[in-house]
Amino acid sequence: MTFHQSQAVRPSAADVVREANRLLVDELGRVKAQVADLKVLEKELRDQVEALGEGAHDGHVFRATVEVADRETLNAAKVKATLTAAQLRACTQLTQVISVKVKSRVA
Repeated sequence: MTFHQSQAVRPSAADVVREANRLLVDELGRVKAQVADLKVLEKELRDQVEALGEGAHDGHVFRATVEVADRETLNAAKVKATLTAAQLRACTQLTQVISVKVKSRVA
């Protein structure tokens, strides 16, 4: 009786990790695409609710409140033009930021 071992090639651990990473990146890309679509829909719906005017507007499950208010903002360009470089450094906080950018590889 002759026993033949299967000739199937088992992927290396590195190949398994690479494939898992590819699947992870692709899933993130799909989710980001869904979020982008939802943001467009959210803006359209928000604009329609805003058009209802100031006040509370009830749905069956949610309540949307439209408020109009003044907001003060700091004009960074004017601040930079007014303060000296030393003053700007004294008011500047350095923070580490991690960014993850996802782009489609398929045109």
